[in-house]
Amino acid sequence: MIGLATDVVCALAPGVTGGRLGVQALEETVTGADNVGDLFKLLDKTAGVEKKVDNAIDAGQTVNHIDDTLQATDYVLKANTKAEAKKAVDGLPLEIRDKIKDFYNGGSNKYTEFTLQKTENGNYLATMTKPGNVPGSYATYYKEISPSGDTLKVYKETIDPSGNLVHSKNKMR
Repeated sequence: MIGLATDVVCALAPGVTGGRLGVQALEETVTGADNVGDLFKLLDKTAGVEKKVDNAIDAGQTVNHIDDTLQATDYVLKANTKAEAKKAVDGLPLEIRDKIKDFYNGGSNKYTEFTLQKTENGNYLATMTKPGNVPGSYATYYKEISPSGDTLKVYKETIDPSGNLVHSKNKMR
């Protein structure tokens, strides 16, 4: 009966899925426990599965924000500070080095993640991310550069604490 009610709620609320699975897991956890110790072990197991599902959903949402033509293959650079990122840029090919350095120079010291990926189409995708004013939200700036050093795209995406895309803006001048 609880599962049916959960299905109805999930059908009526857009974006809510998998509720019945969660209720069934909880129901099995409670009915399958022989004693309090077993109950806590099963609850820990259920919480672990829930976290894995949440992480998979978050990863899917993040990937969906990136332009489909920019399938990333390898990280060329990953840094947690602007200083580290600028230092790591020195080892890049001359054609893209200055473009990446200028991009990272444009960010304040509030940025906490800098990446550079080489995409399947041969271009480079530089990102820098900073936490938003709302806890759990963040903004990521993207710059796509061709191997010859031409800037192809510059844009910003703002993500809310739930991982949803709130705003996307083209930043090409």
